[in-house]
Amino acid sequence: MTPKTIYQTVVVVAASCATVPVRAEDSELPSGIDISQIESMQRQRWLDVDREVELRRVDKIALEQAREYRTGEHARAPERGRDGRILLPFNGSPRVICAPKHVCDIELEEGEMIHNSALGNGSDEQGEWELTIAGTSTTPHLVVKPLVPNASTNLIVHGQTRVYNIELVSTASPRDDYMPFVAFKYPE
Repeated sequence: MTPKTIYQTVVVVAASCATVPVRAEDSELPSGIDISQIESMQRQRWLDVDREVELRRVDKIALEQAREYRTGEHARAPERGRDGRILLPFNGSPRVICAPKHVCDIELEEGEMIHNSALGNGSDEQGEWELTIAGTSTTPHLVVKPLVPNASTNLIVHGQTRVYNIELVSTASPRDDYMPFVAFKYPE
């Protein structure tokens, strides 16, 4: 978001907290308010939510099934592949464990064409992960790098034949073990 967009998004909050007049039609930030104040107010709005969404019974069942999928409770064990690859089962929500100052290479199925990808940023709005899409024209690779320790997020990749929903986890230290090269074992 640009400072102006953030400003316009929270102008109502800023108006109630500011010591200077704030008008939505202003194109510049009013004097006396800096962008960090507005960002702080915007974050606080999320923390101040005082009501919860009421979940129906069917919603609770769906959330339990999603949790089981994410945690990999029913997933097969990984296998060792050629050239140091760790073959993660495609079923379930595979978890790729990375380490700060290192990249992890996630190889997709040969012939897969990536249509779209979305990388969550975890809890830090500045982003805790970097994503690069690389590889040959026949075998795409996703190269992910954690920018901070102890970070977690998800990565969703829409391919021509599959949708990949991958959990990314960063270890506490660059010295910790990590998975430098992973691929998937697909159901037959």
